[in-house]
Amino acid sequence: MPDKPDDFGTLKVDLNQLKSPNQEKPKRKQPAPPGKTPHAKPSEQVRKVLEAVQKPAEPAQAKSPAHPPTRPSALAGIKASEAAKLVPLSEEAKKLLQDDLTVLPYLELLMQNHLFQDGVHFLAHALPKREAIRWALECARGVVEPEPPAAVAQAFKVVEKWIQNPSEEHRRAALASAETVGVGTPAGCTAMAAFWSAGSLSPPNLPVVPPPENLTGRGVANAVLLAGLVFHPEKADDNFHQFLTLGIEKMTR
Repeated sequence: MPDKPDDFGTLKVDLNQLKSPNQEKPKRKQPAPPGKTPHAKPSEQVRKVLEAVQKPAEPAQAKSPAHPPTRPSALAGIKASEAAKLVPLSEEAKKLLQDDLTVLPYLELLMQNHLFQDGVHFLAHALPKREAIRWALECARGVVEPEPPAAVAQAFKVVEKWIQNPSEEHRRAALASAETVGVGTPAGCTAMAAFWSAGSLSPPNLPVVPPPENLTGRGVANAVLLAGLVFHPEKADDNFHQFLTLGIEKMTR
Protein backbone atom coordinates (compact mmCIF):
# COMPACT_ATOMS: atom_id res chain seq x y z
CA MET A 1 0.00 0.00 0.00
CA PRO A 2 1.18 3.53 -0.63
CA ASP A 3 2.42 5.73 2.16
CA LYS A 4 -0.14 8.31 3.22
CA PRO A 5 0.52 11.75 1.74
CA ASP A 6 1.63 14.51 4.06
CA ASP A 7 -0.31 17.76 4.17
CA PHE A 8 1.55 19.15 1.16
CA GLY A 9 2.46 15.89 -0.55
CA THR A 10 1.58 14.37 -3.89
CA LEU A 11 0.50 10.75 -3.88
CA LYS A 12 2.18 8.47 -6.41
CA VAL A 13 1.09 4.82 -6.50
CA ASP A 14 3.39 2.02 -7.65
CA LEU A 15 0.83 -0.47 -8.90
CA ASN A 16 3.48 -3.15 -9.39
CA GLN A 17 3.73 -3.45 -5.61
CA LEU A 18 0.02 -4.24 -5.42
CA LYS A 19 0.17 -7.22 -7.78
CA SER A 20 1.02 -10.80 -6.90
CA PRO A 21 4.42 -12.09 -8.11
CA ASN A 22 2.77 -14.41 -10.65
CA GLN A 23 0.42 -11.79 -12.05
CA GLU A 24 1.38 -10.68 -15.53
CA LYS A 25 1.88 -6.98 -15.88
CA PRO A 26 -0.49 -5.33 -18.37
CA LYS A 27 1.14 -4.11 -21.51
CA ARG A 28 1.15 -0.35 -21.83
CA LYS A 29 1.11 1.38 -25.16
CA GLN A 30 4.22 3.31 -25.98
CA PRO A 31 3.19 6.93 -26.55
CA ALA A 32 3.91 8.22 -30.01
CA PRO A 33 6.22 11.22 -30.46
CA PRO A 34 4.56 14.66 -30.30
CA GLY A 35 2.86 15.48 -33.56
CA LYS A 36 2.51 11.77 -34.47
CA THR A 37 0.14 10.66 -31.71
CA PRO A 38 -2.37 8.09 -32.97
CA HIS A 39 -5.96 9.10 -32.39
CA ALA A 40 -7.62 5.89 -31.34
CA LYS A 41 -11.38 5.70 -31.38
CA PRO A 42 -12.53 7.31 -28.13
CA SER A 43 -14.86 5.59 -25.73
CA GLU A 44 -18.57 6.26 -26.11
CA GLN A 45 -18.65 8.41 -22.96
CA VAL A 46 -15.67 10.51 -23.97
CA ARG A 47 -16.96 10.79 -27.53
CA LYS A 48 -20.17 12.37 -26.22
CA VAL A 49 -18.12 14.77 -24.10
CA LEU A 50 -15.96 15.81 -27.02
CA GLU A 51 -19.06 16.36 -29.16
CA ALA A 52 -20.66 18.39 -26.38
CA VAL A 53 -17.81 20.86 -26.15
CA GLN A 54 -18.16 21.66 -29.86
CA LYS A 55 -21.72 22.87 -29.42
CA PRO A 56 -22.29 26.62 -29.18
CA ALA A 57 -22.93 27.96 -25.72
CA GLU A 58 -26.57 28.32 -24.76
CA PRO A 59 -28.00 31.82 -24.44
CA ALA A 60 -27.72 33.26 -20.96
CA GLN A 61 -30.79 32.81 -18.80
CA ALA A 62 -32.54 35.71 -17.20
CA LYS A 63 -31.61 34.44 -13.77
CA SER A 64 -28.57 32.23 -13.07
CA PRO A 65 -28.61 29.64 -10.29
CA ALA A 66 -26.73 30.47 -7.13
CA HIS A 67 -24.06 27.86 -7.86
CA PRO A 68 -24.05 27.17 -11.62
CA PRO A 69 -22.53 23.84 -12.74
CA THR A 70 -19.42 23.69 -14.85
CA ARG A 71 -20.20 24.07 -18.56
CA PRO A 72 -18.17 22.23 -21.21
CA SER A 73 -17.50 25.55 -22.96
CA ALA A 74 -15.66 26.76 -19.86
CA LEU A 75 -12.91 24.20 -20.46
CA ALA A 76 -13.20 23.72 -24.22
CA GLY A 77 -10.81 26.52 -25.14
CA ILE A 78 -8.22 25.96 -22.40
CA LYS A 79 -4.92 24.63 -23.66
CA ALA A 80 -3.76 21.45 -21.97
CA SER A 81 -0.25 22.88 -21.67
CA GLU A 82 -1.62 25.81 -19.67
CA ALA A 83 -3.76 23.62 -17.40
CA ALA A 84 -0.81 21.30 -16.80
CA LYS A 85 1.68 23.93 -15.65
CA LEU A 86 1.22 23.12 -11.97
CA VAL A 87 0.42 19.41 -12.39
CA PRO A 88 2.97 16.76 -11.28
CA LEU A 89 2.87 14.75 -14.53
CA SER A 90 5.10 11.82 -15.38
CA GLU A 91 7.64 12.10 -18.18
CA GLU A 92 5.44 9.90 -20.37
CA ALA A 93 2.49 12.24 -19.88
CA LYS A 94 4.61 15.32 -20.58
CA LYS A 95 5.65 13.86 -23.94
CA LEU A 96 2.01 13.75 -24.98
CA LEU A 97 1.48 17.47 -24.42
CA GLN A 98 1.07 19.29 -27.71
CA ASP A 99 0.49 22.97 -28.36
CA ASP A 100 -2.81 22.42 -30.15
CA LEU A 101 -4.37 20.10 -27.55
CA THR A 102 -7.05 21.38 -25.22
CA VAL A 103 -8.03 19.89 -21.87
CA LEU A 104 -10.48 17.16 -22.86
CA PRO A 105 -8.58 15.73 -25.85
CA TYR A 106 -5.43 15.58 -23.74
CA LEU A 107 -7.27 13.78 -20.95
CA GLU A 108 -8.57 11.28 -23.50
CA LEU A 109 -5.01 10.80 -24.76
CA LEU A 110 -3.78 10.04 -21.23
CA MET A 111 -6.55 7.47 -20.83
CA GLN A 112 -5.77 5.86 -24.19
CA ASN A 113 -2.17 5.43 -23.08
CA HIS A 114 -3.22 3.98 -19.71
CA LEU A 115 -1.72 6.92 -17.83
CA PHE A 116 -4.60 6.97 -15.39
CA GLN A 117 -2.73 8.43 -12.42
CA ASP A 118 -1.59 11.30 -14.62
CA GLY A 119 -5.19 11.69 -15.77
CA VAL A 120 -6.37 11.97 -12.17
CA HIS A 121 -3.74 14.59 -11.34
CA PHE A 122 -4.50 16.53 -14.53
CA LEU A 123 -8.28 16.58 -14.09
CA ALA A 124 -7.99 17.47 -10.40
CA HIS A 125 -6.13 20.64 -11.38
CA ALA A 126 -8.08 21.42 -14.57
CA LEU A 127 -11.54 21.45 -13.00
CA PRO A 128 -12.68 24.54 -11.11
CA LYS A 129 -11.96 24.03 -7.43
CA ARG A 130 -15.53 23.51 -6.28
CA GLU A 131 -16.25 21.02 -9.06
CA ALA A 132 -12.97 19.22 -8.39
CA ILE A 133 -13.85 18.84 -4.71
CA ARG A 134 -17.35 17.67 -5.62
CA TRP A 135 -15.71 15.03 -7.85
CA ALA A 136 -13.42 13.91 -5.02
CA LEU A 137 -16.38 13.74 -2.64
CA GLU A 138 -18.34 11.48 -4.99
CA CYS A 139 -15.34 9.19 -5.48
CA ALA A 140 -14.70 9.00 -1.73
CA ARG A 141 -18.35 8.33 -0.94
CA GLY A 142 -18.48 5.59 -3.55
CA VAL A 143 -15.94 3.38 -1.78
CA VAL A 144 -17.28 3.41 1.79
CA GLU A 145 -19.98 1.32 3.36
CA PRO A 146 -23.55 2.72 3.51
CA GLU A 147 -23.03 3.64 7.15
CA PRO A 148 -19.40 4.80 7.41
CA PRO A 149 -17.63 5.61 10.69
CA ALA A 150 -18.85 8.77 12.36
CA ALA A 151 -15.68 10.75 11.55
CA VAL A 152 -15.90 9.86 7.88
CA ALA A 153 -19.61 10.68 7.69
CA GLN A 154 -18.93 14.01 9.41
CA ALA A 155 -16.17 14.83 6.91
CA PHE A 156 -18.52 14.16 4.01
CA LYS A 157 -21.19 16.33 5.61
CA VAL A 158 -18.78 19.21 6.20
CA VAL A 159 -17.46 19.09 2.63
CA GLU A 160 -21.00 19.04 1.26
CA LYS A 161 -21.80 22.15 3.31
CA TRP A 162 -18.69 23.85 1.92
CA ILE A 163 -19.70 22.97 -1.65
CA GLN A 164 -23.13 24.51 -1.08
CA ASN A 165 -21.71 27.55 0.69
CA PRO A 166 -17.89 27.99 0.59
CA SER A 167 -17.80 30.27 3.60
CA GLU A 168 -14.82 30.73 5.89
CA GLU A 169 -16.69 28.96 8.67
CA HIS A 170 -17.25 25.90 6.50
CA ARG A 171 -13.66 26.01 5.24
CA ARG A 172 -12.30 25.94 8.80
CA ALA A 173 -14.72 23.15 9.68
CA ALA A 174 -13.28 21.14 6.78
CA LEU A 175 -9.81 21.46 8.29
CA ALA A 176 -11.04 20.16 11.64
CA SER A 177 -12.70 17.18 9.94
CA ALA A 178 -9.58 16.42 7.90
CA GLU A 179 -7.46 16.35 11.03
CA THR A 180 -9.96 14.08 12.78
CA VAL A 181 -10.41 11.50 10.03
CA GLY A 182 -6.80 11.71 8.82
CA VAL A 183 -5.22 12.93 5.60
CA GLY A 184 -4.28 9.37 4.68
CA THR A 185 -7.92 8.68 3.79
CA PRO A 186 -10.08 9.73 0.81
CA ALA A 187 -12.44 11.61 3.14
CA GLY A 188 -9.59 13.42 4.89
CA CYS A 189 -7.92 14.48 1.63
CA THR A 190 -11.24 15.74 0.27
CA ALA A 191 -11.86 17.83 3.37
CA MET A 192 -8.30 19.16 3.29
CA ALA A 193 -8.73 20.12 -0.37
CA ALA A 194 -11.70 22.26 0.65
CA PHE A 195 -9.65 23.95 3.35
CA TRP A 196 -6.85 24.64 0.84
CA SER A 197 -9.25 26.25 -1.64
CA ALA A 198 -8.92 29.84 -0.39
CA GLY A 199 -8.34 31.95 2.69
CA SER A 200 -5.28 31.38 4.86
CA LEU A 201 -3.33 28.32 5.95
CA SER A 202 -2.55 29.87 9.32
CA PRO A 203 -4.87 30.03 12.34
CA PRO A 204 -7.34 32.95 12.36
CA ASN A 205 -5.31 34.95 14.90
CA LEU A 206 -2.08 34.84 12.87
CA PRO A 207 -0.95 36.68 9.71
CA VAL A 208 -2.54 35.46 6.48
CA VAL A 209 -0.68 32.73 4.57
CA PRO A 210 -2.46 32.15 1.24
CA PRO A 211 -2.39 28.56 0.00
CA PRO A 212 -0.49 27.83 -3.23
CA GLU A 213 -2.81 27.80 -6.24
CA ASN A 214 -2.25 24.10 -6.95
CA LEU A 215 -2.80 22.84 -3.39
CA THR A 216 -6.49 22.06 -3.84
CA GLY A 217 -5.71 20.07 -6.99
CA ARG A 218 -3.17 18.01 -5.06
CA GLY A 219 -5.67 17.28 -2.30
CA VAL A 220 -8.33 16.27 -4.81
CA ALA A 221 -5.93 14.01 -6.72
CA ASN A 222 -4.77 12.33 -3.51
CA ALA A 223 -8.39 11.73 -2.47
CA VAL A 224 -9.28 10.12 -5.81
CA LEU A 225 -6.12 8.00 -5.93
CA LEU A 226 -6.65 6.74 -2.37
CA ALA A 227 -10.29 5.97 -3.18
CA GLY A 228 -9.10 3.82 -6.07
CA LEU A 229 -7.11 1.65 -3.66
CA VAL A 230 -9.87 0.91 -1.14
CA PHE A 231 -11.32 -2.10 -2.97
CA HIS A 232 -9.30 -4.48 -5.13
CA PRO A 233 -6.13 -2.36 -5.22
CA GLU A 234 -4.71 -4.74 -7.81
CA LYS A 235 -7.39 -3.33 -10.15
CA ALA A 236 -6.56 0.27 -9.30
CA ASP A 237 -6.22 1.31 -12.95
CA ASP A 238 -9.78 0.14 -13.62
CA ASN A 239 -10.96 2.13 -10.62
CA PHE A 240 -9.09 5.24 -11.77
CA HIS A 241 -10.63 4.85 -15.23
CA GLN A 242 -14.13 4.79 -13.70
CA PHE A 243 -13.36 7.84 -11.57
CA LEU A 244 -12.04 9.73 -14.63
CA THR A 245 -15.22 8.88 -16.51
CA LEU A 246 -17.20 10.29 -13.59
CA GLY A 247 -15.07 13.44 -13.67
CA ILE A 248 -15.60 13.85 -17.41
CA GLU A 249 -19.35 13.59 -16.87
CA LYS A 250 -19.14 16.58 -14.54
CA MET A 251 -17.92 18.69 -17.46
CA THR A 252 -21.17 18.05 -19.38
CA ARG A 253 -23.63 18.97 -16.63
